[in-house]
Order: sequence, then structure tokens, then C-alpha cells
Amino acid sequence: MVGGGVVADIAKHSSLHQARDNASKTQSLMNRFKRELTEVKLKTNFQIEMDGFTKVADFFFNGFLMGFLVQSKINASYDDISSVKRQVSQVLSQLSSMKNKVESDIISKQVELETFIHQA
Repeated sequence: MVGGGVVADIAKHSSLHQARDNASKTQSLMNRFKRELTEVKLKTNFQIEMDGFTKVADFFFNGFLMGFLVQSKINASYDDISSVKRQVSQVLSQLSSMKNKVESDIISKQVELETFIHQA
């Protein structure tokens, strides 16, 4: 977090740039997932954000304080991503339960139909 020079800053920000790209791709996939979930009447609120000011400020005010702020942002982002991961797992579990119920209903209706046909 302390010092390191321009080369270290460039390497660090290259990694941050890649993380931002990955977050952007993930956000796009999450938005697509949210749109698809509306078809089965499930609402979600997934959001992953990256702060561009921290990158610029870290370049100009490189030091312990900015390193600490950047680390705080990283930790907050990690917590946000962990929360989104839990939410996605819960949604997938709900979808699995819904699928099982629909399959059970289909089997029940098939049995009901066969019974009706045999009685006719």
C-alpha cells in the first residue's frame, strides 16, 4: 500500500482496469439474468460498481492514505460481490424449487388425464 513508484502504480492500475472490465462484463450478465428472471416473476437487484475517482486520486496522491482508501474500496467491492453471489445462489435455489413444483404438477396432471381417459 505504501510507495512503489510509477511502475508499481501502472501495474496496480492495470490490474484495477482488468477488474473493472470483469465487473462490467459481470454486470452485463447480471442484467441479462435479471431480465430473464422477470419472465418467472422473480425480482432481483444485483449491482456491481467501480469508482474511477479512486484510480485518479491514487496516481496523484500516492501514499498510505490513498492506499488505505483503495484497499477499503477493494474490500467493499469484495463484500458487494459476495452479497451478489449469495443472492444469485438464492435465486437459483428458488428457480430449482419452482422447476420441481412445475414438474410435479405436470406429472400429477398427466396421471389425472390418464385416469379420466380410462374412465371414459
